[in-house]
Amino acid sequence: MVFASSEGEGGLLANDLADALEIIIGLERRDCLSFFGGGDVEIMQISAQHLERSRDKHNPDIDNEAAQVAAAKHLRGA
Repeated sequence: MVFASSEGEGGLLANDLADALEIIIGLERRDCLSFFGGGDVEIMQISAQHLERSRDKHNPDIDNEAAQVAAAKHLRGA
């Protein structure tokens, strides 16, 4: 699965639809794309950890909600 924005940015999002949905369920897309570090994997991993902590702080039940969506969509888990 590839991502392409209206601003001409793009890149590989996931190997298949299930992986892409797991990523989308797990992180807010707009936040995730704001901190990609020009494609630097280490920066993306650090950003993802920061975003997860922020997400958990603002919505402490998000993991349960994501698990419910994943189960409803028959995904491997969020």
